[in-house]
Amino acid sequence: MSKNNYFFIHGFLGGEDSFSEIISELKGESETNEVFTPSLLSTNSVESLTPNYGFNDWAKNFNSYVKKNSNGNNILIGYSMVGRLGIHAFLDEPELWDSCYFASSNPGLIKGSEKMPRMAWEDGWCYQIDNKPWGEFISLWNQQEIFKHSQDINPSEGNFDKSLLKLALKNWSLTKHKVDLNKIINKKLHWLVGEKDTKYQHIFSNLKIKYDCKQVSTVQGAGHRFNLQTKDLNYSSPGMGLI
Repeated sequence: MSKNNYFFIHGFLGGEDSFSEIISELKGESETNEVFTPSLLSTNSVESLTPNYGFNDWAKNFNSYVKKNSNGNNILIGYSMVGRLGIHAFLDEPELWDSCYFASSNPGLIKGSEKMPRMAWEDGWCYQIDNKPWGEFISLWNQQEIFKHSQDINPSEGNFDKSLLKLALKNWSLTKHKVDLNKIINKKLHWLVGEKDTKYQHIFSNLKIKYDCKQVSTVQGAGHRFNLQTKDLNYSSPGMGLI
């Protein structure tokens, strides 16, 4: 029986616990399952996987990390903003990956007119990180419309390097996430979106229409942070986004 190696990439303000329910289920399924949850934005992150590196360099660093730490089937699960990194990792070395699942991750659909507002949004959050008490910053982050149908998070300030959080907003910005969308319409790539995540439902509706993408699954009853809400996801059978 082939060994499955699962590489989980957490989102902004996420960490090892971002996929805790799903990981617990995977470990219980088979002793051959191995799970990796590298930290990207904490005080003890692997330096080569931090936002000191842009998309392309990070992808090469991450794929090197994968090759050093695993053998067997490699399965990538990326969430939200930082999930975009996984797209670049796949494109850098498609043969390394058996399947990839991107949860609430924008594949790269952004209009030219949206770039300046997006950069202003990122600048605004960098200001909040620098100038607001941690608890107030987290409260404001949770109040965003996109999290309306998701549970709040309450991460500990001590788990993060604030300089890396700001770098992530800048160096891993959607405005710098440039990919050929025709290359991501691939049977190895699967896109998961919450039913109540209206923003991303719209994004993936466009992806399906414009690029005939059939690898999109909806997580029923869920919002943007469905990685925290359900373990009923199947990351072991390529082609099946949901159990």
